[in-house]
Amino acid sequence: MMGAESRAKVAVCVARLQPPQQRHVDALCALAAQYDTVWLICGGVTQAASVLNPWSLDERCALLAAALPAQAMPTLLPVADCWYDDLRWAGAVRAALAAAGVVPGADIDVYGLERAGPDFYRACFPDWRACVLPAGLAPFDATLNERLLGATAQFVLDTAALPVCWSILAAMLDDELRRELRAEFAFIERYRAAWHAAPFPPVFVTVDALVTHGDTVLVIRRGRRPGCGLLALPGGFIDLDEALCDSALRELREETSLVLPATACRAVRVFDHPLRSLRGRTITHLHRYELPCAQPAPTVLAGDDAAEAVWLPLSEARPQAFFEDHYAMLQVELGLP
Repeated sequence: MMGAESRAKVAVCVARLQPPQQRHVDALCALAAQYDTVWLICGGVTQAASVLNPWSLDERCALLAAALPAQAMPTLLPVADCWYDDLRWAGAVRAALAAAGVVPGADIDVYGLERAGPDFYRACFPDWRACVLPAGLAPFDATLNERLLGATAQFVLDTAALPVCWSILAAMLDDELRRELRAEFAFIERYRAAWHAAPFPPVFVTVDALVTHGDTVLVIRRGRRPGCGLLALPGGFIDLDEALCDSALRELREETSLVLPATACRAVRVFDHPLRSLRGRTITHLHRYELPCAQPAPTVLAGDDAAEAVWLPLSEARPQAFFEDHYAMLQVELGLP
């Protein structure tokens, strides 16, 4: 933390607040006493509701307001995630601050309140000071959501969640959306338990197919947990006797009935965000196919674990409709907003 004689007047904090924890409250109170203005960049605002993102932005604001003294309440700025392009995300943060009246070149200190440390923010914002939070703060609990959505939710409320938020969180946990997410997490727990006896934490290898025809992209609607009902790219786990390319073509055929030759693949890219799947560490290999616009888009038919297969206009793609990081892959590959 900088000394008072050289302190910046503006602090920019980054947190998802899923949900607010004691660490957030203590850090924001400390920063409010030191800075003239504190901005809080809040992520996870455009993603589908999930175990990773169970609380809406309005709900997070309400929880934070209940826990913070009014004088310590920062100004929240929602910024969409872009998991695979940190500089693009940093540009969105700058744009949000500029729209809110923070002038370019302002004297700014930046703090990560959760996972990322100063090195990450120094790389994203080289003209800002990447600072360290005061010592002695409670650690960030990355498993709090899972425990709230698990079988012992009331015990977690009584022991880990902010006491002033107990009644609010209890009501949220009992609504239709969170009941569905609790069922989703029960599935994830069973999935993890099946691999619990492995000698090492498993790393899963999957493939996905990104097939475009003009300004449309081929997507499926998932018919099973996890993410039942959400849109995704056709794909799945590789078989032990398959090459990656063969696996991508097989999954594409099984889920959409579209048959393509191996020579149709234009590029392969790895997507490996550590949190891209709560089932476990999952690394996918995205295979890119571009169909000629001179011919009509092929007819597709859902199969296997897909409930629907459609050609989705890119103009209608919305991040909150997609499973896990599949929209983030479209952001990087197709330049979606």
